[in-house]
Amino acid sequence: MNQLNTYPCCLILFFAYVVFVQIAHISNA
Repeated sequence: MNQLNTYPCCLILFFAYVVFVQIAHISNA
């Protein structure tokens, strides 16, 4: 229910996912 805590958590998970995809793409290249 606390949106103030939920938003940063989701944002961090999204950022971590984007970084992971970028690293995987560079490693495969």
